[in-house]
Amino acid sequence: MRRYAGVLRKVGRGVIQTNCADRLGNLSDDEYALLDMFMDESGRPVSWSGAVSSSSDGPGAFDAYLKKIEPLVAKGGKPQGTSRPLTIEVGLRNPFFMTDMDTGQKILGQSFDEQMKHYSDPAYRRAVLAEWDAGGKFFSAAWHECQVLRVKSPAMEKYLRRTVAEIAAERGDAPIDTFFDLAVEDGLELKYLGGIANAEADRVEAQVQDDRILIGMSDGGAHVDMLLESGYTTYILGHWVRDRQAMSLERAIHRITAEPAALFGLTDRGRLAPGMAADITIFDRDTVGSAMKATEVRHDLPAGGERLYTPPHGIDYVIVNGAVLYDHGTCTGIRAGRVLRQ
Repeated sequence: MRRYAGVLRKVGRGVIQTNCADRLGNLSDDEYALLDMFMDESGRPVSWSGAVSSSSDGPGAFDAYLKKIEPLVAKGGKPQGTSRPLTIEVGLRNPFFMTDMDTGQKILGQSFDEQMKHYSDPAYRRAVLAEWDAGGKFFSAAWHECQVLRVKSPAMEKYLRRTVAEIAAERGDAPIDTFFDLAVEDGLELKYLGGIANAEADRVEAQVQDDRILIGMSDGGAHVDMLLESGYTTYILGHWVRDRQAMSLERAIHRITAEPAALFGLTDRGRLAPGMAADITIFDRDTVGSAMKATEVRHDLPAGGERLYTPPHGIDYVIVNGAVLYDHGTCTGIRAGRVLRQ
């Protein structure tokens, strides 16, 4: 890692971006030391994911996190956060959310029949519950508060938008049994929506306003069927600027354009000024926005792979390098973009 960072010092350009935090909204001493080393060895900006708040850590935890990283920020570090509640859509056919637990590793990649066998086994369920109770990773909020988001069977539609806890109480079952029973009854097609971080609106508002945090955080497309953060910019303009009036429109635009451009060394992008590239988004300030979470599932990836999607609204034109790429949501087919090299 030192050698990689040293290359950037030699060439005098570049940015290091890393996802080094084992827990969102936290930074261990070892993780802090890694970021500090990156900055010392590279002499370049360093950015890292995870500047979000977790309700399980208590009300003062995020403030403590920001205080801890202040020396890193002073040296050019920039943590990344997001403008929305961070949620994940998961199903038990691909139990990615359980991979940090032994019980999850046991059924990951197994056949449908093998998974159904385990999920239906009371002993397996108790083992999962024991791991969760012992600190196993899952949703940051209580796992039994996750909602039924999508189902395949019409008979399961009565459970949509209801929590596991609510359904368990109605059925007279333990929440752990309901959690697995619902998935089994829908042939493992059912998808849950669970919270990961940023559940409290007041804390998210503080993050959006904090200049120490770079707005915009994702996993680079690694889990497009579970996570969707691409709408964070329009969400800021609609929710935080227009609806909540948490900041001015001018400041919000600066936060999502000029700030990231400056951090990543894109010196001809991010501002409207002579000599800059004509990358312009024209929108209606009264209608611009996007949903807080995904509203669609699209099957347009290779081999029919699915991805979460939420359409923006209130966007009139998107102009790239002076050419109109989108006209009221319709692609013009004009490809004026080019690869940017820092």
